[in-house]
Amino acid sequence: EPTAIDASDSDSFFLQAEPRLPPNVFEADVFVQRVFRHVCRRVCASKTGNDGEQEDREEEMWADLRRFGARVSEEIDVLGCVAEESPPTLRSYTAWGRRVDRIETSEAWRALHRIAAEEGIVATGYERRHGACSRVHQFLKLYFFSAYSFIYSCPLAMTDGAACLIESL
Repeated sequence: EPTAIDASDSDSFFLQAEPRLPPNVFEADVFVQRVFRHVCRRVCASKTGNDGEQEDREEEMWADLRRFGARVSEEIDVLGCVAEESPPTLRSYTAWGRRVDRIETSEAWRALHRIAAEEGIVATGYERRHGACSRVHQFLKLYFFSAYSFIYSCPLAMTDGAACLIESL
């Protein structure tokens, strides 16, 4: 096992340990927690008018983000690493030359798709369950999901954009 003893020694080299994900990415990100509390209390609360109702919504979102943060660390990160090893590919033709234009995805990619739907990564912003803070809740889930899910957040962003456009019509 190589070790880094002395940088001037030509037989030794620098060996750095791999970064490790915390058990819960939401709980580990104090800055995001502070921004979340600030936005909920200053921006979202001013749009609802009912402090007690807003506190309940804030606590419900907080609990969901804590649960989701653990899921990101335990499941989504692993799937994202596997999906990165086998990205989606476009298969234009069969072996016999027939045009098929099919996107082939890995099991990990399909699992990320399922998780995104289960977690409401796009839907959370449009269901309005948390009133004015629904989009904040959605953004934070997407923020954590996108960092660990390879590029699966790309189709989610396109879906969110389409939903926003349709909603505005």
